[in-house]
Formats: sequence, structure tokens, C-alpha cells
Amino acid sequence: MADADVEEEKPEPDLDELLELFRDPDEEPRRKKGVPGSVWVMLAMVLVMGGAWLAFVNVMGGAKEKVTGPPVLPTKVSDRETREEQMAMHVVEDYIARCKKGMTAQEVRWIVEDFQKEGLDDGPGSFKAIIETILKHLDLSDANLQELEELSVDDETAAKLKTLGFEWASRQQRWYSSALADGLRLTSEQKLELRASGRRFVSEREGDFLQIKDAVSDARMGKFEPEANFMQKYSLGGVSPSGTDLLFPRTGLLDSWHWFNQPDAAPSARVQLTPGQLEIVRLQEDSDVEVPSRLRGIEEVFPVVDGQKFPTDYDDIVGLAEAAHPAQLKLLLLLEPEAAMELLEAIEQSNE
Repeated sequence: MADADVEEEKPEPDLDELLELFRDPDEEPRRKKGVPGSVWVMLAMVLVMGGAWLAFVNVMGGAKEKVTGPPVLPTKVSDRETREEQMAMHVVEDYIARCKKGMTAQEVRWIVEDFQKEGLDDGPGSFKAIIETILKHLDLSDANLQELEELSVDDETAAKLKTLGFEWASRQQRWYSSALADGLRLTSEQKLELRASGRRFVSEREGDFLQIKDAVSDARMGKFEPEANFMQKYSLGGVSPSGTDLLFPRTGLLDSWHWFNQPDAAPSARVQLTPGQLEIVRLQEDSDVEVPSRLRGIEEVFPVVDGQKFPTDYDDIVGLAEAAHPAQLKLLLLLEPEAAMELLEAIEQSNE
């Protein structure tokens, strides 16, 4: 597989080449100062003769005494265990150890701040806030199916929404990929495969952009399968959608809870996993460890293990985050973006 993310290294030009690039057209090329050519010829002859003599001495000396060097490494890549392969053998032990270790408040803060820098939370300046500001004039607070079906968005607004929507979706997928890479200790090759599958996941849903009429029509006809029609929850539950929900009304590309539960979002569907990495995902199958309510759903990818010291108080979100594996916290933020601000405020209060 070609590595599109790795740029080809280019040799650096020397100083003379750089000067030649910026030389005035009427200016003579820079001449190198040096000794006369005849002197260079003589020096070259001396160096050649000296080199021949040293080679002769080295060969004769080597014939008298054989020097034992370091053991020769296997020449085939397949004969050697890379550091990444060694890590992959111990991913389960590493995952369990990091779950039990937890994090400091500062480490939690760093992850939350990175999440906010990506614009994935729901605070001011986030993708969600910007998109809902653009669509504020539509007043969707009490919209029914018929009103949604008749909804019209002008071309200029649609262009803005498309740019924002796809960038937001791409960043969600990259954040999800970073959580998988961290929790499962993916190799470089696996990370590349995961990035490609994330881009494919978004592009496969591109045709759903602003297809509101089709989504409502499906809902009216009773096509209520969650995988087929994201719009179903409004028609069934009587919930008014937000502006962001309407950008991809069938696939729910911007609703992390919705796409996270689709079959093609599962780790094993995104990247080829080693037996050890698959074992992490399957840890919860036979586990009787109690899962905190805010981590339910997350444990299907990153299981809670015995020895994680979660607080019994539901409102202690700082204690919950500190007891989590970093990958568990990343998924919690992705699936519950409002937790970002909640966490930062709680950390600030705890430092008072």
C-alpha cells in the first residue's frame, strides 16, 4: 500500500545552487576561488597512491588475524521482529495496565483541550455551534415532518454547510481513529489503513448531504430501520431535530452515537486486527465488571476491567475520567461532546 501521508525526502541544494537560483541574469556565474588546476592534479595522485598502500596493508594484516565482529543480523525483514510487532504481542497486558493506572487531572485536561481544539465539542466556536448559527433563521424547534419535507436551503448556505459538515465528519473520524490507535496499540501500517477506511466511511455517505425530502419520504413509508434512516427518531419520538441533524438525515454522519453503532464503524471492520488486539475488544464478553452508566456502549470497544477505580457518584465526572484509559475518555468525549465543558469546569473547581 502506498503511503500517501509520507512525503518523499528531497536532497537539499548546496549553497552555490541556491545562489545560482537568485543570480541576476546579467551577472556572471559565481566562480569558485581555489588553487591552480595543476596543484589539484598532483594532490590527487598522492592521495591515490596513499590509498592503494593503505588498502594493501589492511589486506595483508587481515590475512594474518581474523577479527570477529558482532553477530550478523538476519537479512530478511520477515526474519526479524520489529518493535511494533513486539508491542502487538503484549497489547492486552498494556491495555489492562493502563486501565488500572488511570490518569492525572492534567492528563485529562490535555485530552479535553485537544478535543476542543478540533472543534468537536458543543461550545462556542465548535462546528456544531457554527452550523446551528447558520441555520438559526430556519427555526426548527417545532418543525414536523411536513415542514421538514418542504424545507429549502439556498445554494450559498448549502455550500457553506457542505464544507463545514464534511470537515466536521472527517475530524470525528480522525478522533475515533486516534482512540483506536491508542487503545489497541496499532502499528504504523494499521494506522494508515484506519485513516483510509475513515475517509472511505465519510465519502460513502457524501450523497446523503441535505437529502431531507428523501429521508422524510422514507419515514412516511415506514422505513424505520435505524441503519437505513436516521430521520426515524424524529417521526417516532416526536423530537424536533437540530440543524446539524438535517445535514445528513439518512446516515446521521454527524451524530456520533448513531454512526458509532453501525456495523462498518466497528474496529474489526475498519482495520485488520491482530489476535491480541481482537482480544481487547472481546474482554467484555465474559466480564462481570460493573460498567459506569456514562461508559455504557464504550465498553464494546474499550472494555472496563477489574481494578479500575471508578467513583460511585454519577456526578463525579473528574473521578470517572481519571479512572479511565485515555482511549475510553476519548470515546466518551466523542459520544458525549457536552462532557468536555463539564470536565474542564469540574477540574477548575477542584483546583480552587
